[in-house]
Amino acid sequence: MMQAYYEAWKFKHPEPEDFKKHVQTFTGQELAWFFDGLLESRKRVDYSLAKVSKPGVASYVKVRNVGQIASPVSVTGYKADSSLTFWYEGFQGSSKLSFPVGDFDRYSVNYTGRVLDVNAKNDELKAKGLFKKAGRFNINLLSNIEHPRNSALNVLPTIGYNYYNGFMLGMAVHNIGIMRRHFEYVINPMFGFNNRELAGAAQVDYFVRPTNAFFTDLTFTGSAERYATAFFNNVHRFVGGATMDFINAKSSSKKSAKLSFRTIYVDEQALFPVDGNLAANSRQNLYNQLQFRYTNARVLNPYSFATDIQQHQDFVKASITAYYKLNYNSKKKGLTMRFFAGSFLWKSNNFGSSAMADVRYRLSGQTGDQDYLYDNIYLGRNETSGLLSRQMTNSDGGFKVLTFRGQTSEYLTTLNLNTTLPGKIPIRLYGDFGHYYNGEKDADPINYSLGASLVLIQDIFEIYFPLQNSNKLRQTLELNNVSFGEQIRFVLNIRLINPITQLRTFNL
Repeated sequence: MMQAYYEAWKFKHPEPEDFKKHVQTFTGQELAWFFDGLLESRKRVDYSLAKVSKPGVASYVKVRNVGQIASPVSVTGYKADSSLTFWYEGFQGSSKLSFPVGDFDRYSVNYTGRVLDVNAKNDELKAKGLFKKAGRFNINLLSNIEHPRNSALNVLPTIGYNYYNGFMLGMAVHNIGIMRRHFEYVINPMFGFNNRELAGAAQVDYFVRPTNAFFTDLTFTGSAERYATAFFNNVHRFVGGATMDFINAKSSSKKSAKLSFRTIYVDEQALFPVDGNLAANSRQNLYNQLQFRYTNARVLNPYSFATDIQQHQDFVKASITAYYKLNYNSKKKGLTMRFFAGSFLWKSNNFGSSAMADVRYRLSGQTGDQDYLYDNIYLGRNETSGLLSRQMTNSDGGFKVLTFRGQTSEYLTTLNLNTTLPGKIPIRLYGDFGHYYNGEKDADPINYSLGASLVLIQDIFEIYFPLQNSNKLRQTLELNNVSFGEQIRFVLNIRLINPITQLRTFNL
């Protein structure tokens, strides 16, 4: 067919329609499944082997087309090294296909691998026995490139630490690999040797990648966590939600947009009962969160912004965080600008009661005690002194110096600047500038903090040294006898170094 096409069109200028017409004429078939399905759409081929007739009688196999393209399909019966394959015209829905009687152990569609079938897990059936649809099963350490016809269970020894659980030892069981699956899970129970309690986390995802929609990926997520803090013997956190990735007009585009919704339930169980009533010193809070994130990850001058709306029975708050990097003739060198603005939109009469967590916006980046959604991992979440008390996240106002000024249930806006220096030294200079309102009569109209940072691993491990602060920030530090060493803070983003988290980032 291709030789005839060459002879007919050599030294000429054929269009795609000319090639399509030639192939259809040569084969005598319309071939819409090929030209309209495989080449011109996001539709997929997915045949499933549903049933095999009993051995020794008239033989047939029942095949379902669970995809959207009616491509030709092959059926193979095989045992040991011998096999028999027959091809059939494509179809929609289900079809009983006649197949010769034979002494076969297994039957398979697309055994030859010549059809672009997207899901090989539903391609095989055993001829005899129970659980005919159960495929082969592998156990891997950490993870593996899974065989398309085999199911896998991945195990990973895990260790952890925080000041309250102490050293933790456990085992993660998961099915997360490089390729995304419709159903993914990770279960990681751990034992804390300090408080001698069970801790750990678990998460399940259901992943959908539609063929014709305005979004490319849709993931439904449910997770649970249990860890100890200084004030609560155990904190239980349950999260349910969904994330939608929007489609790009160009597949090569660096632009991406994502919409997510979460419901977060935090159950903080008291360490000490009050008059024998545990509930009197416990706290339960339910939050709803809607986020939209847009990113242009272009090599030079990348930027992004994210909006965040949080709802609780006693408040509604909203914020926007935007980043822009101005490169200095190199993708690694430049000035990074971060803008944050947040405001409370509504507060009930019960706002600030003891049943609520402290949800105020803050000029400083959050400490562990201020992370009321428990989104981040802190080695000493509730520590107020010592090394562990200086761990922070670059959230809210993002000031690197820790100050009790600027905590507000009204509004806050900040600008954070961070610039690289010439050469390869991992030192950067930063400047934080912000304004807030909370009724303070002596607040500076503009607050600022200037300093240097040591970037050991960008976004994962960074150390900040505040060198110059605005008037009221400096006076507050002096009033509380905060030494220069106590002002040094650091970011340690443990979630980003989780190996299972790293596997998820491939998103293939």
